[in-house]
Amino acid sequence: MDYKFENIDGVKILTFSGNMLTGTENTPILSEVKEAIDSGVNRFIVNLGGIKFMNSTGLSLLINILTKSRKAGGEVVLADIPDDLNKLLVMTKLNSIFITKESQDTAIEFLRNQFT
Repeated sequence: MDYKFENIDGVKILTFSGNMLTGTENTPILSEVKEAIDSGVNRFIVNLGGIKFMNSTGLSLLINILTKSRKAGGEVVLADIPDDLNKLLVMTKLNSIFITKESQDTAIEFLRNQFT
């Protein structure tokens, strides 16, 4: 799995690609999430458009990011979710916990409207 962080309009955007199958990247990702929160950024968009497959380890990472953000008074929006992954979120009922948007742009707009 590959990932990158970027900042747009005071929102931390985490973009994933590949397969989310192992937890080897989780520690550095969660460290960067914590650093963002410590610096005052508590709104995150997780762009999942490049994900081919995700297992419970990937779902756990998403839940950890959500928990950290909400504890800091922020929010996480999942964007650009592939159909297979959306089915997994529905099957695990995580679709009722996460806010989802069709694109990264609509997710940014949503967070901008929610926190202004």
